[in-house]
Amino acid sequence: MAEWNGYKSTIAIESEAYRPCIVKGERDALFHRWIFDEKVLINFEVRVLPSMKEEIVERAKKSGVFSDGIRPVPVKSTLALVEYKDGTVAKVDPEDIRFLDSDYKFRNECVCLPSYREQRKHKRDEEKERYYVGKDFNTKDWFVYDNETDRYICWGKTEQACNEFVERLKGE
Repeated sequence: MAEWNGYKSTIAIESEAYRPCIVKGERDALFHRWIFDEKVLINFEVRVLPSMKEEIVERAKKSGVFSDGIRPVPVKSTLALVEYKDGTVAKVDPEDIRFLDSDYKFRNECVCLPSYREQRKHKRDEEKERYYVGKDFNTKDWFVYDNETDRYICWGKTEQACNEFVERLKGE
């Protein structure tokens, strides 16, 4: 329950809308969406003293008028909007992100892998276990998969941690 300006409210986050990821190989985060950013770079076609460049750029930005030899160049880029565990939000370059659910998404949503989907369904029907503990060979992380809901419900660094999570779930 959060309170803001005297109002009490509950903030609900639907986890399906966000994708777990790791930023720059070290920070856990939730990916929210792609955003498009546009910046204007200044191209100096004439020689300008380095000490004067900043002054010229500031003057041009304020007035919107660029003198001869100075040309604005719009640069568009795609960035990811991510939220870190501490609640801070940042714009991140796409190459700095590694999604943790990609293996699952490719297996379950890509048309290119029907044989694996059929194989998993057949195996699930044979075992009749609700929870499956496995290892993601791309990320080297362990996961717990819920066969009833067809979703990954937990990611962990060790098999033991995932098995303990399953035992807690079975005990509830």
